[in-house]
Amino acid sequence: MCPLETKFPKYYLKKLEHRHGRIRIRAPAQNLFDAPLHPYTLALISAIPSRDLDRPSSRMRLEGDVPSPVNLPSGCAFHTRCPFAKDHCKQERPELRVVSAGHQVACHYAEQIRDA
Repeated sequence: MCPLETKFPKYYLKKLEHRHGRIRIRAPAQNLFDAPLHPYTLALISAIPSRDLDRPSSRMRLEGDVPSPVNLPSGCAFHTRCPFAKDHCKQERPELRVVSAGHQVACHYAEQIRDA
């Protein structure tokens, strides 16, 4: 348990996802579960086991190679494993941007992920 969680209600806490030296997501914790807008977050959440054993698994498996943190690829560091990656992702690194109230994400295709 995070020491902050003992002093503050969970809905006050912001969650950050930090990968390869950059913040990829900044959002209230509940937003991450209700509306994950980064492919890595989708994959993490899909790996959470379900209590419903009759429900088929919908786990999102990431393919491809994990990039070296010493020699990151150009563009988005996650594009080598991202199922949504396009050529644009290989060329331009996404900046952290607001996609909804209190929810920031560094992904070129966050809106398409949300609408899918």
